Amino acid sequence: MTEEGTPVHSIMTEDQLDESLAALCRELPFTDEVRARIRARAGLAQEERPVVTPPRSRRRWIAVAAVAAALAVAGLAIRPLLGDDFVPAASAAATRDLERAAVVAEAAQDPAPGPGEYLYVGVQDTSLGSATTGTGKPLSALIDTTTQVWIPADRQQEWMKRTRSDAPTRWLVGSEDLAKREGDGGLLDPNVSAPSEVRAPCGDFPGWNGDVGTGAHVIGGGPCAGYSGDWGHETPEFLAGLPTDPQQLYDRMLADIGSHDPREVLGLAAGVLRSGQATSDVRTNLYRALMLVPGLDVTDGAANLDGRTGVGLGIAGDNLRTEIVLDPATGRYLGDRVVLRQPGTGMWQGIPAGTVVSSSAVTTSIVRGIGSGPR
Repeated sequence: MTEEGTPVHSIMTEDQLDESLAALCRELPFTDEVRARIRARAGLAQEERPVVTPPRSRRRWIAVAAVAAALAVAGLAIRPLLGDDFVPAASAAATRDLERAAVVAEAAQDPAPGPGEYLYVGVQDTSLGSATTGTGKPLSALIDTTTQVWIPADRQQEWMKRTRSDAPTRWLVGSEDLAKREGDGGLLDPNVSAPSEVRAPCGDFPGWNGDVGTGAHVIGGGPCAGYSGDWGHETPEFLAGLPTDPQQLYDRMLADIGSHDPREVLGLAAGVLRSGQATSDVRTNLYRALMLVPGLDVTDGAANLDGRTGVGLGIAGDNLRTEIVLDPATGRYLGDRVVLRQPGTGMWQGIPAGTVVSSSAVTTSIVRGIGSGPR
């Protein structure tokens, strides 16, 4: 049964349809800082194709799937129906979930803040902190950092950002008692939990040295100086300028990264989706562009991020698996994570395989005032 109730399975099961579809295939600066963030999010050490033309409407996709199933049962070729250019590089399962999410996102209406309202973007980051005691014993704990941003309806008005890092409480190796008794190696830094709050028009928050404008890489300019954005500093202008064709968008990401590493492509897309500012059109185009990522597969059918469950789509490296998590039924992007694939060594000594060593969970909402929480 399709999402609209069309009984496609009376002709062919969904898995059989997926197998049939799988048989078809198998200008702005990109700075070192942005590249480093992408590699970190993808779980990469610091410097250690086909064209897709997916259907542009939900109804058309369901119709194509139904006809394709009928032709497959009849023993006829279905490549001419979808076109020779439809050749996803991701697995059939990943392509299916990405297309489902794209179809729902395409039909969605983006909530927009009205007068006096704000777009709230909350990101719950969890990262692994590792150190050794004064006697050389390993310590590893998960550290949570919460970042909240309030974006006004008039983006040139005042924005607010709050950041708070919590002291480690979830110990994977060692314990707080051991760290206090034999030395924590900096893991229990008392300043780590100090919250911060900054405000600035246009979201042009002060940089690390306090200069206004550096937060948005505006060199020699002040707030609202006309910065058009880039990867990692998304603006409506930047997002609107991205290619709408999935193949062209994928090629743009490869060109800007300067690499064909699929984990870096996944990290770049995750950064846009994590910003909370990607419109339904941008999400749709990104989901379909990700169908072209080699090796992308469903790695977890019930991935949990901050209490919400979605589908994990990931790429496996030697030691780590990089994943994005989305809900195909709603088209919502839930976040991303990095999973240890084998027992840890070095800084990750003692951590078992399957441990999530880094994650980001994203929440967006329209709220009534600056500083208000999501409804």
